[in-house]
Amino acid sequence: ESYRNISVAGAKPLAVTNCLNFGSPEDPEVMWQFERATTGLADACLELGIPVTGGNVSFYNQTGDTPINPTPVVGVLGVIDDVDRRTPMAWEDDGDLIYILGDTFDEFAGSEWAYLQGHLGGLPPKVNFPMERLLSEIMVAASRDGMITAAHDISDGGVGVAITEMALRANKGARFWIPDNIDPFVFLFSESTARAIAVIARTEE
Repeated sequence: ESYRNISVAGAKPLAVTNCLNFGSPEDPEVMWQFERATTGLADACLELGIPVTGGNVSFYNQTGDTPINPTPVVGVLGVIDDVDRRTPMAWEDDGDLIYILGDTFDEFAGSEWAYLQGHLGGLPPKVNFPMERLLSEIMVAASRDGMITAAHDISDGGVGVAITEMALRANKGARFWIPDNIDPFVFLFSESTARAIAVIARTEE
């Protein structure tokens, strides 16, 4: 998501920093969580081509024998040639066209919806690194070439939350249709990865 956030603004992701927060490493379960988190972070950096340039690890975050949930915090540094040409999150003009890029699947474990239901478990949305890289390249090129007027990554809360955030920032609503071949709840709230919203100016005929 951090990688995607940088890309939708039109910047090229270049480096990662992190703060890895866990319970006691003397607890085998906590140590397993830490090992899986660091392995996943390393795999992601290799696949996306961005190095970890700094960060820290914090252990023994717990009350008595109860550790916090594993909490890796990740930040990504990006570079843009001209910050005045960055892609904003808010759309501006009536009639602009809103597109959703990427594929949506029935994936809710670890999502904001699951959290609100009190559910902790299952497998989080599967990450498709080649698609993440392709989406990043598309968003950076589209921003550089002036092809899009606004963009936003799709992450916590899914499409429904992302569209709402854009509308609130713009102080202007939007109208869109849910495709017939997908369940409306999945379309609105799934947190599948490698997705973004791109807004394109309407062309006058």
